[in-house]
Amino acid sequence: MEPVERNLETLQLDGNPLICGCGVKELWMWLQDHLSYVPDPTALTCSLPKVLSGLSFLLLSSSAFCPQPLIVRLSVQDIQSHSLLVSWQATNTSTIYGFKVSFRETTSDGRVIGGLKTQSLPATPKTHLLKGLRPSTDYLVCVEGLAAAPAPATSSTTQGHTPPHQQGLHQNNGLYLNQPDMASKCLRVKTQEPPPPEIVLNNRLAIMIGASLGITIFLVAGAVICCCQMCKDKREAAKREAPPSQDYLSYRQFSVQGQEANAVEEHTEC
Repeated sequence: MEPVERNLETLQLDGNPLICGCGVKELWMWLQDHLSYVPDPTALTCSLPKVLSGLSFLLLSSSAFCPQPLIVRLSVQDIQSHSLLVSWQATNTSTIYGFKVSFRETTSDGRVIGGLKTQSLPATPKTHLLKGLRPSTDYLVCVEGLAAAPAPATSSTTQGHTPPHQQGLHQNNGLYLNQPDMASKCLRVKTQEPPPPEIVLNNRLAIMIGASLGITIFLVAGAVICCCQMCKDKREAAKREAPPSQDYLSYRQFSVQGQEANAVEEHTEC
């Protein structure tokens, strides 16, 4: 456009049906920088989507006709033979009131062969476990953000105001309906093959052996503790039943020696 700018004096764009989407964002940016070339900025209006029909293109913000994607990131974790965990990150906007997770079977080259299965979820949490899948099967998993837009106002000539029962939020903004890629994100994933039967049996046997050893150790430990407690109780009972010990000195030896000494003294006197 730079060579045109040197000789451009005026630019007439009114009368052209304009689809206001992300495809005209660069045109909007250029016109915003060159409004002096546009005699009447309000003459250029949007034809589609319907939610923007009749509005002035140049008076809109870029986010009004080219919003950022609702689903920023989509990933699949913990892939098993019959289940997988889907997690996603949504844009930080208060208009999202929920999500819709859908999946269907596909061939290896991406052709859809299975029926569509969907489930609606609240705004949080942003994870969902898909169950009942077939082993070693390709799936197309999609997450769609459910955004809300203000209810359109009714005609002032018929009502004068929006009735209370029509005030609220409608499912999905018209911009996202016109641009489905902005509201959802999909990826292909393949479930794992089922484990061999011998591995399943080995796992079950290991669980049974581990449980048996745990029960045996618990019983042996309990028996040892009970025996120790019984021995301790017997010792304490024996101590309580034994007569108290009497610690005294015998004076018989001293009395016998005293009698002998007296006899010797009497003999000497005689």
